[in-house]
Amino acid sequence: MAQGAYTDQKLHALLVGPHGNAIESDLRKKYGKLGKVLGVALGGTVRILSRSSDHKTFAIKQFRKRRPSESERSYVKKVTSEYCLGSTFHHPNIIETLDIVKEGGNYYEVMEYARYELFSAVMSGLMTREEVACCFKGIVDGVAYLHSMGVAHRDLKLDNCVMNERGIVKIIDFGCSMVFQPPFEKKIEMAKGISGSDPYIAPEVFVTDQHDPRLADVWSMGIIFYV
Repeated sequence: MAQGAYTDQKLHALLVGPHGNAIESDLRKKYGKLGKVLGVALGGTVRILSRSSDHKTFAIKQFRKRRPSESERSYVKKVTSEYCLGSTFHHPNIIETLDIVKEGGNYYEVMEYARYELFSAVMSGLMTREEVACCFKGIVDGVAYLHSMGVAHRDLKLDNCVMNERGIVKIIDFGCSMVFQPPFEKKIEMAKGISGSDPYIAPEVFVTDQHDPRLADVWSMGIIFYV
């Protein structure tokens, strides 16, 4: 999950109204009916949605259900911290996180929709060297922006990169991300534990107790380019 981005008070404020009651929204009335599944991961399921009022298309992530071993407080913090982190990013190569909706016992994250999977495009074998280089530059620019914001992605891979209809690459999924340098602080926080996906994980993640998450991101980018 995204680590260290917001205080408990700020996370709680996202889901609490002025009178202290949790805000409940009707997802269908606000955005429309959920469509086909775009992807399924440990953190939840992503579906396409076309808003009925203006036919604008979004990607909607339905977060996984709370596990029996999780407290309600811990679960809500995980969900809202991922949203808070994503909503602070505004860069051409980072997917825009637009809204969070709680409906019943479910939490939904509303995001910009990018139609094409970079993995499928690369594996098709139809991309020219120039197109590959252009896409990789977009990934590098996006990661450089994240690092400038004090955030490491920690799960960079082809599957977490998409493209819009203009061919612009967008980095997605900040469920494993961490804040390694909070605003106005100079100290760099090292990452602990294994995060990421084989074969994109840097060697030091496996063999050291802690590592620089920025360098692990750079290793993952190298694997993306090699693939």
